[in-house]
Amino acid sequence: MTVEAQRLRPEFAWPVKFSDEEARTLVNRRLKQRADLKTTLYHHPFLGLVFQGQQHRARFFPQPSRQRETHELIQAHVLVDLVGGKAYLSDAWETDDFIAISPNDETSPIRDPEPQVQEATAILAARAILAGVVLRRRRIASVNDFELVAPPARLGKPNWWVTDRHPGGSTEVIVDGITGKHYAFSV
Repeated sequence: MTVEAQRLRPEFAWPVKFSDEEARTLVNRRLKQRADLKTTLYHHPFLGLVFQGQQHRARFFPQPSRQRETHELIQAHVLVDLVGGKAYLSDAWETDDFIAISPNDETSPIRDPEPQVQEATAILAARAILAGVVLRRRRIASVNDFELVAPPARLGKPNWWVTDRHPGGSTEVIVDGITGKHYAFSV
C-alpha cells in the first residue's frame, strides 16, 4: 500500500442503517433456496469535500438606489469515490453525522478497499462536477470562484459482504449498509 493510499484510508463513516440481519434476510429472499449466510462489514473509501462560492442574481427590474446584483454565499458538498474516481454531489453533512472507525483487523476475511485515487485527482474530479452544475445553472459564479473551505474528510461508506458459510457455496453479494441496495457478484 502506498503512503498516499494509507493517508487516505477512511477515519470516519456513516452509521450503519441496514443491519447485518437485514442484509442476510434480503439476500435469502432473492435466492432460490435458503442458505446459511454470513456477513462482514467493510467501508468503501470516499473523500468528502466542501466548496463555497458566490451566487450572483441579476435583478430584472433594478432600482437606481440599489445594486444591480445580489451576492449570496453557497456551499456545495461533493463526495469522490477513492477507488473509481467518480464524484457525486451530496447533501450537506456535519461532522456529528459520522462515527469514528478503524481499519479491519488482519483476521477479517475481507479488508476495506484501498484508495486508488490521489487527493489532488479527487479534488479535480470534484471541481469537474461543480463545473457541470455551473454550466446548467448559469446564475452561479464560475467554477474558479469555488474554494475548498474545509479540510478534505476521509469517509467510509458501510457495506455488507454477504457470503455462504459453507466452503462450496457460491453466494457473494454486496449490500449497501445505508440504503439496502444490493449488487450480486455470484449467486
